[in-house]
Amino acid sequence: MINYLKFNRFCFSKKKFFHKCNLPYLLHNQIGSYNSFLSSKYNSLFSIKKVLKQYFPLICNNKNIFIKLKKIELLEPCNTEKYTKIRNLHLFSTLYMYISIYVINKNLNVYKKIFLGNIPSMTKKGNFIINGIDRILISQFTKSYGIYFYTEKKKKKCIIIPLKGSWLEFIITNNFLIVFDKKINFEINVFLICLGYNKKYFFNFFFFKIKIKIIRGKKRIFFLLNKKKYFYKIYNKYICISIKKILGKLFGKNYFLKKNTFLKFNIIDINKVNLILNYPIYFFFIIFLKKIINLNYLIYIYKNFKLKINKELLQYKKGYIINFFRNLFYKKKYFYSLIGAKRIFKRLFLKKNNKLTIYLEIIKKILKFIKFNIQNDNFDNLENKLILNCGKLLSIKFDFLFKKVIKFINYKMNNFKKYKDLDFIVNSDIITIGLKDYFCNNELSQFLDQNNPLAEISHNRKISLISGIGIEKENCGFDIRDIHYSHYCKVCPIDTPEGHNIGLINSLAYLSKVNKYNFISTIYKYQFLGKILGITFLDNKFDKHKFIVNFNSTIETIYGEIFRSPYFEARKTNYYYYKKFLNIDLIEICGDQIISVGASLIPFLSHNDANRCLMGSNMQRQAVPLIDSENPIVGTGNELEIGLNSNYNILSDLNGYVLYSDNYKIIIKNNNFIKTYFLEKYTRTNQNTILNQYTKVLKGDFVKVGNIIADSNSTKNGEISLGKNLRVAFMSWYGYNFEDSILLSSSILNKNNFNSIHIYEFITVLKYNENGFEIVSNECFGSNEKIKNKVKNGIIKIGEFVFSKDVIVGKMIPKKKRKFSPEEKLFKIVFSESNFNYYEQPLTVPKNIKGTIIAVNDFKIFYFKNKIFKLLKFEQLNYTCKNINNFFYETFNYYLTKIKKLLFNNKITIKKKRINSYNININNIFKIKCFNKKINFKLNIFKNIISNELLKKKNIFVYKKINFIKHDDFENSIIRIIKIKIAVKKQIAIGDKMSGGHGNKGVVSNIIDYENMPYDKFGNKIDLILNPLGVPSRMNVGQLLEVFLAGSLNLIKSFFLKIKNLNKISYFKMKLFIKIIFKCIYDKNINLNIFNNSLVLKIFKNIKNQLNVCVHNFYNFNVNKVNNIIKTIGINKNCELLLFDGITGKRYLQLVNVGYIYFMKLNHLVIDKIYSRSIGPYSIVTQQPLGGKSNLGGQRLGEMEVWALEAYGAAFLLKEMLTIKSDDILGRIELYKNIIKGINDANSGIPESFQVLMKEVQSLCFDIKIL
Repeated sequence: MINYLKFNRFCFSKKKFFHKCNLPYLLHNQIGSYNSFLSSKYNSLFSIKKVLKQYFPLICNNKNIFIKLKKIELLEPCNTEKYTKIRNLHLFSTLYMYISIYVINKNLNVYKKIFLGNIPSMTKKGNFIINGIDRILISQFTKSYGIYFYTEKKKKKCIIIPLKGSWLEFIITNNFLIVFDKKINFEINVFLICLGYNKKYFFNFFFFKIKIKIIRGKKRIFFLLNKKKYFYKIYNKYICISIKKILGKLFGKNYFLKKNTFLKFNIIDINKVNLILNYPIYFFFIIFLKKIINLNYLIYIYKNFKLKINKELLQYKKGYIINFFRNLFYKKKYFYSLIGAKRIFKRLFLKKNNKLTIYLEIIKKILKFIKFNIQNDNFDNLENKLILNCGKLLSIKFDFLFKKVIKFINYKMNNFKKYKDLDFIVNSDIITIGLKDYFCNNELSQFLDQNNPLAEISHNRKISLISGIGIEKENCGFDIRDIHYSHYCKVCPIDTPEGHNIGLINSLAYLSKVNKYNFISTIYKYQFLGKILGITFLDNKFDKHKFIVNFNSTIETIYGEIFRSPYFEARKTNYYYYKKFLNIDLIEICGDQIISVGASLIPFLSHNDANRCLMGSNMQRQAVPLIDSENPIVGTGNELEIGLNSNYNILSDLNGYVLYSDNYKIIIKNNNFIKTYFLEKYTRTNQNTILNQYTKVLKGDFVKVGNIIADSNSTKNGEISLGKNLRVAFMSWYGYNFEDSILLSSSILNKNNFNSIHIYEFITVLKYNENGFEIVSNECFGSNEKIKNKVKNGIIKIGEFVFSKDVIVGKMIPKKKRKFSPEEKLFKIVFSESNFNYYEQPLTVPKNIKGTIIAVNDFKIFYFKNKIFKLLKFEQLNYTCKNINNFFYETFNYYLTKIKKLLFNNKITIKKKRINSYNININNIFKIKCFNKKINFKLNIFKNIISNELLKKKNIFVYKKINFIKHDDFENSIIRIIKIKIAVKKQIAIGDKMSGGHGNKGVVSNIIDYENMPYDKFGNKIDLILNPLGVPSRMNVGQLLEVFLAGSLNLIKSFFLKIKNLNKISYFKMKLFIKIIFKCIYDKNINLNIFNNSLVLKIFKNIKNQLNVCVHNFYNFNVNKVNNIIKTIGINKNCELLLFDGITGKRYLQLVNVGYIYFMKLNHLVIDKIYSRSIGPYSIVTQQPLGGKSNLGGQRLGEMEVWALEAYGAAFLLKEMLTIKSDDILGRIELYKNIIKGINDANSGIPESFQVLMKEVQSLCFDIKIL
């Protein structure tokens, strides 16, 4: 039976209250790959252990010393995430390597622990913390390892891409060349001779030679009968080559091997065999070509099969060349990788891993490729693309850094003389600093986009094409950026940035993941003979051979899932076939499988244009988390899945009761455990937005595993919520919503609907230099007593409200040392301020910011008085000691209560003295003994548990103490760092950017009084007015369907909201009301007579609170359902209403579309954009003002603006713009002086840009002068 009390959203697509949505793990790409990099348990292809094992065992040059790797130890991070962010530190875990060193001469065996370095550790959200900032490593596309055949600039090429070693290219132009790393060229015959191939071996590989004997008479007929069959049976496919000695004339091309001799090749068809046999020949040889391949190049290689003296050969030493070719057969120097080897052997039809025949097989394949003009390998196909996710990228970098460590160990091993030489210490900075620099300087390491939970998840799932394979933004054509058929269900065709990065940065599809071979795979249902057997993940290598059918082709019945019809359109690669259901291999799972996480939140996506969907999915990531957001009335069913994956809300890990609940923590108690959950309160993100969690449970509530116990400001009831549901009308209103302008009602401001909190962080650093120490003083704040009460020790207090240009930190810098006479010193002490050796450089609040101080983090690194102390170590020691004391106190108290219950009414002794159970305390807990043996046995168990837990905690404490951050992580000159956080509340204002989910973006042009807004015949006002002309040309009709459906559902909800006094309404009427609604909307007949009155009341309240539905994308959803719901409510068929003008009260002539739309406030706020300029920096060459807010730039007067001023004839204004307001240096100085003096006139001179033009003309040898 359906639980009518707790349903979240009714699913229109599947007609279910509890639809089983797939719950994918959306952060698998990051967290899974990082775990496989760390762990040695799984069969990971790129783990740390795999990297280290490549270089061990190490053997000395004298073969006296032998080093073996025993094990690897990776310890957990010693600092918490919160602490690292406050102190601007790295979150890392330490790596140790255990090796055993065998010295054979001296019979020594040394077991050694080596500290290799620190490895950045990942958080639960899939990001890293570097310098206290959340960063992320984006995945990257690269060419897969293996072999490729393609044509480039009319050149036929074959390329081998190995994991280790040089890239090999076989190029055919006039000659047949082989190229190493696009630098070193060799002819192919030289390459084959260097590898050790013989001319005879080469001949036998490509040709098959037989000797024929002909006897006249009857036996000749016997030869014809047998040998013809031999020709046709075995070599019918192949061209026949002959002949060493031929008498007579035959048709065909001659290939001379040597000019002086008569030896020649001659091409002969199989049909000409009879002609050959007619001639009086007794013996001759026929040479067959084993495969149909291009003959010209093959005979050219055979003809010139000798070692020529080449420039490349003379360029290098003999040993280098020999090693150069030898490395191709040495696994540690040249390795195809597992994927590459499989790919090569499959492509060349080789069964054994024989590297000798590979290069001859490649030559054979290339010549076949030329002969039959076979289709090129496509590098855009996902079959030929590897994904380097964060684990793989880290392993590549770690491998590169570990080579330097191995060099150092080898050096120590080869220079071994004494036993003390074995006590070497590896420089841990090689790996630690190398990985830190990688995160700080690499293109793929980016600031985590933390605008809202959706932005965070979608940033985790980004894949970049830029860097690594020679692709840059400037030289990329349409081919690289375009969608490929192999992207279907694996890479989103919609989600990509607008601008110069379009198509180069892509997003993973909703149900796709990266497998252990680093290919993108997606999930399918597989069937056999009409029965669906299960699900599987397949990449493009396997699913390209399968017939795949749409997810709408099956239907669920009582007998299981069956096909809808006997015949379907099935897809195979980029072609469609009409197939019977028995021949279908795979079935898609759902409609959201095609698109990304961002696009899956857009309802009625299939009714929108793709360009607008792209804008919609991009703008949802820019939405600002509001103080009080709402769930959308019409969703897609994915809101809950994305909300749960975001880690913005807290889920319970236990089945138990809530022991304690407040705004900062929740404690849940079980029979066995007590767990405390701490809530995030007003934490700042990278984009200055906030994460604020609040409780959902009360003290005494029963909680199950997976229940939501805390929500955040951007998730409601577990679902992601980024905006508000507003009543919208599509109409024009006095021209204020021209183009894409948006009109808002003042009621939105009054209700604080679109209010958001932003936290800004300001940092000041105190340093030590030659002149002295920088200090913090109260003197910077002035002498006002009110201000002095707000300040403590030169820093503003928490909770104070500050405005722009207010002083926050009174920083003072020492002046350059000057020698004063005694009189001057006395004069300065008496008449000037106390700090006369310092000048002020305070930290002030910037423009357009006013808010409350919510945090002051004062971080002292050094302490100066009698001696210099490194305070950082003491502070960390204090921090860990405090935690350990709290833990000891809690564990002792917890077990004390249990022991007291156990020993109640029992005889207890301490040192043979009797005591009562209430006298037991922390000091004597280990000295107690009981006369009862059973209870004494239990008592000993408790003692062991306590001692074990304390020991574990002590070991952690010792480990943390050893790994405290050194002061060297900061500059030596830094004494103190002060961080101040200001919370700013921002209301919606004119100029702010807003958007819906369908790409319907616009700027707020006016906020109209509530009384002046249009209203319907019932007096209900409109909240939002949009321009109707923005819909047909943009082709985003999905927004209209959302508006109609949400509007009709909200009208039903309003019926419930009108019934405020539930005591007066009869339960019979309530049951009838609910029954009618369930029938007309959900098409469900329910019998409410089963329920008692209290349950009916609960259902009534639930519908009153939320009446939300979801429509899954690409399902067979009939739009007439929306019309039927609108009809039953009694609105016009097209959801059109009569509206009245709020100013005049007159009725509008035409009906207006009215409904509810889900609208968001974007992080493009007018307060952050606007600024003013009077005097600012100028460009060096042109002397014109710079551009942009950060440079305090001027207002640009471009070409078209000049034309407009010319057209209007505004000569004086144009002259001002081009001279004194721009780059006339003398003119603007004179103007500045005149403004100060109060003179309203200034003479303009010659602009600097004209002087530059003059110099450029003079550089072309023109003698030009100003008259």
